[in-house]
Amino acid sequence: MSRGRWLELGALEPAALHAAYAGLARAQPAGGAPFVVRADAASGHLSLGATQAAGEADLAACRRHGRGPWRRPLGGGAVWVDGHQHPVFIGLPGGDSHRAEAEQAILEALAATHRAFGLPAEVVGRDVWVAGRKVVGTGSATLGRTWILGAALLWRLPVRRFARAVAAPSAGYRRWLARELAAGLSTWEDHAPRPPATEADAVLARELGRCLGVAWVADNPTSAEQDDIREEEEEVRAEADDLDPDEPSRLPGGIKVNHRTYLVEAGGVRLVLRDGLIARAASTADEQPLPAWEGKAPSASVLPGERSLTRAAQAAAEPVFRLAGWER
Repeated sequence: MSRGRWLELGALEPAALHAAYAGLARAQPAGGAPFVVRADAASGHLSLGATQAAGEADLAACRRHGRGPWRRPLGGGAVWVDGHQHPVFIGLPGGDSHRAEAEQAILEALAATHRAFGLPAEVVGRDVWVAGRKVVGTGSATLGRTWILGAALLWRLPVRRFARAVAAPSAGYRRWLARELAAGLSTWEDHAPRPPATEADAVLARELGRCLGVAWVADNPTSAEQDDIREEEEEVRAEADDLDPDEPSRLPGGIKVNHRTYLVEAGGVRLVLRDGLIARAASTADEQPLPAWEGKAPSASVLPGERSLTRAAQAAAEPVFRLAGWER
């Protein structure tokens, strides 16, 4: 069993939080020891994935309320980050060549951590689910010579605050998004009391050590690593200042709730798509529901009703199918 570093960095403001794990990752030599960064968010904010367009956030609303957005140097979609989460970042220097194996090991460790406290968690794709809902998402990247994955134990999620922070074509869309987030995402406190942070860390360290074959030793960043973290924080802040609200989204008027569910609004219709079928639909002109569309594929030749709406539904769904990889 190899030895790794466990770094507890406390509560950090958003720029410092995202700089901490990224700066450490970039500072490692190829043969460096595995490490875990445990740090909490000192304030709530919207975090965009490394390749996400700034247009996917409501920049004005986020900045008005001091909620970012901040672009993290990891993959994944838009997430809300605050003190009701328990973030963890696992870095494997030189680990890019076996990241698929490492990712599955980390996901299993996260699921096992939930199960240790009585939550019936399972790995589903690149996430952890409990009782049919996603409870942990992940994002990863190779930074310097280090492959690093970020995740969090989600104690609680303020779905309305999250919905207010992302770009939305209408107020109705925001209402639907809050509802779909509540239905599609689970939290720890939906199933069990939140454990003390020290207990959660002890179990997390045990399971990550078991699944990765690493014995963790408490450590702190070196002075050289602290310099790298400070440089990274300057870059994170500069990028946040330069976010362009006109940067086009990969899914205009839409958002991924989990790998099964998407919400999209365009052309006068609003759709919830689940596993390639319409789960909920409405006309945005009058907010009238379209129950006859539920359970059907978003195809103009299949949907009943006014042709302009059925064609709009098909057009709105097209980018979702491409992004989700669903087959027609």
